[in-house]
Amino acid sequence: MSPGAAIFKLDGPCTIRNATDIHKDLLDFICINDRISLEIAGSADVDVSFVQLIEAARTYAAGRGKSLALSHPASDRLLDVLDRAGLLDDPKSATSSFWLNGGDLR
Repeated sequence: MSPGAAIFKLDGPCTIRNATDIHKDLLDFICINDRISLEIAGSADVDVSFVQLIEAARTYAAGRGKSLALSHPASDRLLDVLDRAGLLDDPKSATSSFWLNGGDLR
């Protein structure tokens, strides 16, 4: 987690069914905070729409001079979704680095 960052917690379902609510809440949070740390529960139900939403939020935040980071590397269900989507295939990519907090699966 980034020191001094505002924490945005996600511990419920993070799927297409509630993507609109997460989108609105996250955009509002980005608007009022310069540094955001996403805290995603390891047990959170996630799908690829959630990953797309977070990737879009990263771009949105960066375009406004703000930072968005994970409080801890992706794990459990989220890690499985990222792996199946092929987003961790290049360990040196910015995408992989974001989701793994600069770490590596190996």
